[in-house]
Amino acid sequence: MRISVEERLARARKREEQLEQRNILVENQAREAKKKSDSRRLFIIGELFCKHFPIALEIAPGRSVEEDRLNFECLDNFIEALARCQQCYQEIEDSLIGKQ
Repeated sequence: MRISVEERLARARKREEQLEQRNILVENQAREAKKKSDSRRLFIIGELFCKHFPIALEIAPGRSVEEDRLNFECLDNFIEALARCQQCYQEIEDSLIGKQ
């Protein structure tokens, strides 16, 4: 029994749609896995920072993004100054590379 051209086209479209849906699912899973990994990394970095700079724990989070920005501005300025200090940065980088 021969399959009509329309039937073959319909089957091909259905396979294409299934592949597209599968690709979307795989992409979403990869994006979620990366997001979870990034979130975990940020959490660990925050814990390490607070371990060595416990005064940062005294800063209270705000109730809005703007309040957070204001409350954490001094910490942001500190981190920015630390990042600009090339000698400090190099020492930090060497310490990280040496321990891996």
